[in-house]
Amino acid sequence: MRIRKLLTIGIGALTTIVMLAPQAGAHSGSSSVDYPGGDRLEADVWVQSFTFSSCGNWQTSAKLIGNNPPNADWIKNTAAFHAVGIGASLSGGGGGVSFSGGGSDASVSWTNYDNSISSLNGNVCGNFLTIYISASSTAISFVPQYGPPRTAIASI
Repeated sequence: MRIRKLLTIGIGALTTIVMLAPQAGAHSGSSSVDYPGGDRLEADVWVQSFTFSSCGNWQTSAKLIGNNPPNADWIKNTAAFHAVGIGASLSGGGGGVSFSGGGSDASVSWTNYDNSISSLNGNVCGNFLTIYISASSTAISFVPQYGPPRTAIASI
């Protein structure tokens, strides 16, 4: 009788874990802000889905699209991640920077000068308590003829 009860509880717990497991595939998002001269600043984020205790690739970018002017004085991209789950944590990295440890938040950034793009990529891993990893890409560019820096943020 006791074995049957433990088996029933075990199957119930396993069913719950499978139902909460992240689905295969990828998630992406994009956001933009227009400059008066016709250029557009765009933030893009893409994250490959992962399963428990595994990793997924990610990519973010900040792009100045247009030719008025063709390049920003500087353009910066920041990738930020948040692990969702009780006791969830992140590891991984990109852009020559790694993040690890018991934290549920991590970020990395890169600034390009006299350019139209700043991009980052890498991989991100969750521990076995991670249900989902949210991600964002913040694009900031400075084009002096249009005043202060502009910002676009894409999140998934």
